Amino acid sequence: MESIRKIIIASISKNGIIGNQNKMVWKIPEEIEHFKRTTIDNYILMGRKTFESIGKVLPNRTSLVLSKTKAENSKNLYYFDEIFKVFSFLKENSIPKIYIIGGEAVFLQTIDFADELILSFVKGIYSGDKVFPMNKLDDFELISSEEKTQFVINKFVRKQQISRNKK
Repeated sequence: MESIRKIIIASISKNGIIGNQNKMVWKIPEEIEHFKRTTIDNYILMGRKTFESIGKVLPNRTSLVLSKTKAENSKNLYYFDEIFKVFSFLKENSIPKIYIIGGEAVFLQTIDFADELILSFVKGIYSGDKVFPMNKLDDFELISSEEKTQFVINKFVRKQQISRNKK
Protein backbone atom coordinates (compact mmCIF):
# COMPACT_ATOMS: atom_id res chain seq x y z
CA MET A 1 0.00 0.00 0.00
CA GLU A 2 2.99 2.30 0.54
CA SER A 3 3.88 2.57 -3.14
CA ILE A 4 0.40 3.56 -4.29
CA ARG A 5 -0.14 7.33 -4.01
CA LYS A 6 -3.55 7.93 -2.49
CA ILE A 7 -4.90 11.36 -3.39
CA ILE A 8 -8.19 12.72 -2.11
CA ILE A 9 -9.78 15.25 -4.44
CA ALA A 10 -12.87 17.12 -3.26
CA SER A 11 -14.87 20.30 -3.65
CA ILE A 12 -15.82 21.75 -0.27
CA SER A 13 -17.77 24.80 0.90
CA LYS A 14 -16.28 27.18 3.48
CA ASN A 15 -18.31 25.40 6.16
CA GLY A 16 -17.17 21.89 5.13
CA ILE A 17 -20.21 20.78 3.10
CA ILE A 18 -19.54 18.44 0.16
CA GLY A 19 -23.09 17.51 -0.80
CA ASN A 20 -26.75 17.33 -0.06
CA GLN A 21 -29.05 14.36 -0.69
CA ASN A 22 -26.37 12.67 -2.82
CA LYS A 23 -25.92 15.69 -5.09
CA MET A 24 -23.38 18.46 -5.44
CA VAL A 25 -24.76 21.67 -3.98
CA TRP A 26 -23.00 23.91 -6.54
CA LYS A 27 -22.14 23.62 -10.21
CA ILE A 28 -19.00 25.58 -11.09
CA PRO A 29 -17.83 24.75 -14.64
CA GLU A 30 -14.23 25.83 -13.93
CA GLU A 31 -14.07 23.56 -10.87
CA ILE A 32 -15.54 20.63 -12.83
CA GLU A 33 -12.90 21.22 -15.52
CA HIS A 34 -10.15 21.20 -12.85
CA PHE A 35 -11.49 17.85 -11.55
CA LYS A 36 -11.58 16.43 -15.06
CA ARG A 37 -8.04 17.60 -15.95
CA THR A 38 -6.66 16.21 -12.69
CA THR A 39 -8.31 12.78 -12.83
CA ILE A 40 -8.32 12.06 -16.58
CA ASP A 41 -6.50 8.84 -17.59
CA ASN A 42 -6.36 7.72 -13.95
CA TYR A 43 -8.12 5.40 -11.54
CA ILE A 44 -10.78 6.97 -9.32
CA LEU A 45 -12.30 5.52 -6.15
CA MET A 46 -15.78 6.37 -4.91
CA GLY A 47 -18.63 4.99 -2.89
CA ARG A 48 -21.77 3.50 -4.41
CA LYS A 49 -23.91 6.57 -3.66
CA THR A 50 -21.38 8.87 -5.35
CA PHE A 51 -21.27 6.56 -8.37
CA GLU A 52 -25.07 6.49 -8.57
CA SER A 53 -25.23 10.29 -8.29
CA ILE A 54 -22.80 10.61 -11.23
CA GLY A 55 -24.90 8.06 -13.09
CA LYS A 56 -22.19 6.68 -15.38
CA VAL A 57 -18.54 5.76 -15.72
CA LEU A 58 -16.63 9.00 -16.26
CA PRO A 59 -14.92 9.07 -19.68
CA ASN A 60 -11.20 8.21 -19.85
CA ARG A 61 -11.04 7.04 -16.24
CA THR A 62 -11.31 3.68 -14.52
CA SER A 63 -13.88 3.74 -11.73
CA LEU A 64 -13.47 1.67 -8.60
CA VAL A 65 -16.64 1.61 -6.51
CA LEU A 66 -16.96 0.57 -2.87
CA SER A 67 -20.28 -1.17 -2.39
CA LYS A 68 -21.67 -3.73 0.04
CA THR A 69 -24.18 -4.84 -2.59
CA LYS A 70 -23.12 -7.12 -5.43
CA ALA A 71 -22.63 -5.39 -8.74
CA GLU A 72 -21.34 -6.42 -12.12
CA ASN A 73 -17.86 -5.32 -13.21
CA SER A 74 -17.66 -3.96 -16.74
CA LYS A 75 -15.32 -1.94 -18.94
CA ASN A 76 -13.55 0.65 -16.76
CA LEU A 77 -15.79 -0.18 -13.76
CA TYR A 78 -14.88 -2.44 -10.85
CA TYR A 79 -16.80 -3.04 -7.62
CA PHE A 80 -15.22 -3.89 -4.25
CA ASP A 81 -16.88 -4.67 -0.94
CA GLU A 82 -13.87 -3.71 1.21
CA ILE A 83 -11.24 -0.97 0.98
CA PHE A 84 -8.27 -3.33 1.39
CA LYS A 85 -9.43 -5.22 -1.73
CA VAL A 86 -9.19 -1.98 -3.72
CA PHE A 87 -5.55 -1.54 -2.75
CA SER A 88 -4.74 -5.19 -3.43
CA PHE A 89 -6.22 -4.77 -6.93
CA LEU A 90 -4.17 -1.61 -7.52
CA LYS A 91 -0.97 -3.28 -6.31
CA GLU A 92 -1.56 -6.43 -8.40
CA ASN A 93 -2.09 -4.26 -11.48
CA SER A 94 0.89 -1.94 -10.77
CA ILE A 95 -1.30 1.17 -10.60
CA PRO A 96 0.88 3.95 -9.10
CA LYS A 97 -1.87 6.26 -7.85
CA ILE A 98 -5.57 6.54 -7.14
CA TYR A 99 -7.78 9.61 -6.86
CA ILE A 100 -10.35 9.24 -4.09
CA ILE A 101 -13.39 11.30 -5.09
CA GLY A 102 -15.91 10.66 -2.31
CA GLY A 103 -18.35 10.71 -0.81
CA GLU A 104 -18.37 11.36 2.87
CA ALA A 105 -18.08 7.71 4.01
CA VAL A 106 -15.20 7.01 1.61
CA PHE A 107 -13.34 10.15 2.72
CA LEU A 108 -13.74 9.05 6.35
CA GLN A 109 -12.38 5.56 5.50
CA THR A 110 -9.37 6.82 3.53
CA ILE A 111 -8.19 10.15 4.94
CA ASP A 112 -6.02 8.54 7.62
CA PHE A 113 -3.80 6.95 4.97
CA ALA A 114 -4.12 9.48 2.14
CA ASP A 115 -0.80 10.89 0.93
CA GLU A 116 -2.17 14.06 -0.64
CA LEU A 117 -5.29 16.22 -0.69
CA ILE A 118 -6.43 18.39 -3.58
CA LEU A 119 -9.24 20.46 -2.13
CA SER A 120 -11.23 23.08 -3.99
CA PHE A 121 -12.66 25.41 -1.38
CA VAL A 122 -15.78 27.00 -2.84
CA LYS A 123 -16.25 30.62 -1.86
CA GLY A 124 -19.55 30.38 -0.06
CA ILE A 125 -21.43 28.80 2.79
CA TYR A 126 -23.91 26.11 1.82
CA SER A 127 -26.29 23.82 3.63
CA GLY A 128 -26.08 20.09 3.12
CA ASP A 129 -26.03 16.69 4.77
CA LYS A 130 -22.55 15.48 3.74
CA VAL A 131 -19.37 16.96 5.16
CA PHE A 132 -15.64 16.60 4.65
CA PRO A 133 -13.57 15.50 7.69
CA MET A 134 -12.04 18.97 8.18
CA ASN A 135 -10.60 17.97 11.59
CA LYS A 136 -8.06 15.80 9.73
CA LEU A 137 -6.48 18.75 7.87
CA ASP A 138 -4.06 19.18 10.78
CA ASP A 139 -2.32 15.99 9.58
CA PHE A 140 -1.43 17.72 6.30
CA GLU A 141 0.68 20.68 5.22
CA LEU A 142 -0.47 23.14 2.58
CA ILE A 143 2.06 23.16 -0.27
CA SER A 144 0.26 25.28 -2.88
CA SER A 145 -2.78 27.45 -3.33
CA GLU A 146 -4.32 28.63 -6.61
CA GLU A 147 -6.95 31.36 -6.51
CA LYS A 148 -9.87 31.09 -8.94
CA THR A 149 -12.93 33.31 -9.28
CA GLN A 150 -15.35 31.08 -7.35
CA PHE A 151 -12.99 28.74 -5.50
CA VAL A 152 -9.42 28.19 -4.31
CA ILE A 153 -7.47 25.00 -5.11
CA ASN A 154 -5.36 23.98 -2.11
CA LYS A 155 -2.88 21.12 -2.36
CA PHE A 156 -1.73 19.38 0.79
CA VAL A 157 0.70 16.57 1.61
CA ARG A 158 0.78 14.48 4.74
CA LYS A 159 3.10 16.14 7.29
CA GLN A 160 5.20 13.04 7.99
CA GLN A 161 5.78 12.73 4.24
CA ILE A 162 7.49 16.12 4.17
CA SER A 163 9.90 15.26 6.98
CA ARG A 164 10.71 11.91 5.31
CA ASN A 165 11.49 13.66 2.01
CA LYS A 166 13.87 16.14 3.68
CA LYS A 167 16.16 13.40 5.01
